[in-house]
Amino acid sequence: MWEECVTAADLSLFWNVTSALLKARSTVVYEANSLLMQAMMDAHLCDALANVLRRIALLPPL
Repeated sequence: MWEECVTAADLSLFWNVTSALLKARSTVVYEANSLLMQAMMDAHLCDALANVLRRIALLPPL
């Protein structure tokens, strides 16, 4: 339920965590570790990241 907790107060925290996870998803990591890629896909981590970014985009301007 990570993506359901996105609020304007925690925006920087979610942005930092999401950015780090997106960097971890780079193709270099996938090429080096296909098991990691499959585990991330099986855990629906990509869906969670997309939902967090969507919720961040929908937050009202600060």
